[in-house]
Amino acid sequence: MLYRTLILIVFLFSSIAAAQSPTPRPDGRPINPLADDNARFDRLRSIEKIAPKSGPTNHPLLDRKKGMYRKATDDEIRVLAVDAQHASRYESFLKQPGTGIVKLSSESSCVSTAEIIVATERCAALKMPGAGTSYSFRMESYRVPRLADIVLFNGMFGADAVLQQFALVDLGSVNIEDVTLDTNGLKYLVELMPVKDRASFAAFDAGIAKGVVVDGFVYRNGHAMRTGNSYALRSIAFRGKFPRSIDGVEYDEMDFDRRRDIIVAFHVVGKDSDGNPTIVWKRLKDAEAPKLESQR
Repeated sequence: MLYRTLILIVFLFSSIAAAQSPTPRPDGRPINPLADDNARFDRLRSIEKIAPKSGPTNHPLLDRKKGMYRKATDDEIRVLAVDAQHASRYESFLKQPGTGIVKLSSESSCVSTAEIIVATERCAALKMPGAGTSYSFRMESYRVPRLADIVLFNGMFGADAVLQQFALVDLGSVNIEDVTLDTNGLKYLVELMPVKDRASFAAFDAGIAKGVVVDGFVYRNGHAMRTGNSYALRSIAFRGKFPRSIDGVEYDEMDFDRRRDIIVAFHVVGKDSDGNPTIVWKRLKDAEAPKLESQR
């Protein structure tokens, strides 16, 4: 089965996509940003109909140390090493628990529809999962976009991962050190209730794609990346089962992820000469993730 990733992230800017031309895929075929609006709902329906078979997951891509769900290695991370000036600036901040700093790749084209790295000279060095474009604050590592909490795609931050209820807000030029759960703009994320079932999941997604305005802040599934700005997100990665297969090897993708309900604030501290942004982040909430009713 081919592993599609671009359909997971074009949804980030669906509310403005009608005014844009289709985004080309790495294989040269265009993607209409509005064509896959129902993909998440189709995935939810498939969960109710298909039960993963038990058995060994012995495919090389499922190797926990070397496969596509692994944590990035030190050598892989070194390719997107954080500039020394940024690491020094936030040295004290990064001593706090639940904080981190990471550089994301701006090369959206390096992730193919098969969730492997595109074989071009520019992309060859980006061997980590997701080619450095996507990151999990739950796993504290680069991840394939379908399991990430944040994805950088064509200058937009957002996410559209499997079994994930997601909302993102741009807080403006606020110091990351000052952001707490009481900061202006966080109330909606703090009070956001997890959806209960597939119907409420679909309704929430439809609303957040258009944008929800509360107290002057806009909550969406995607916002433009702006250097010097801080953002906050709520990522509810529901527990459950999600069956997949590779070359006939069937497995449950949720066995390879840490499902949590988190609130994270992050700040874009700068971009390198290639346009790759560095973000510094902190978790403000980390709780057990719920299940959808259809998953129980």
